[in-house]
Amino acid sequence: MLCLFHMKSNSYEKKTDKELLVDEIFHAKSLWDLAVSQFNELTHPEAIEYMTYQIKAAEKKYIYLLNLYKQEYGQGYEDESDVIYKQKRMGERV
Repeated sequence: MLCLFHMKSNSYEKKTDKELLVDEIFHAKSLWDLAVSQFNELTHPEAIEYMTYQIKAAEKKYIYLLNLYKQEYGQGYEDESDVIYKQKRMGERV
């Protein structure tokens, strides 16, 4: 399996494709959560419309990545997404 290198704390850390995809899933979920949080603070109609599109785009990306994970690793995203998200938040390696 192809492994990529990422700089972390001035040292190289080897990551598998699965770990990289999990990182992307976590990042997409974080962006989605952030967009929803920002939406809840808005009052200007144009800003609300813009953020609605941001939320939809973030959601689509998250769902796409979860489906990609399902295709690659044979696990359903409904079950896997919460596990991945919780593991990443707690700093566990997947």
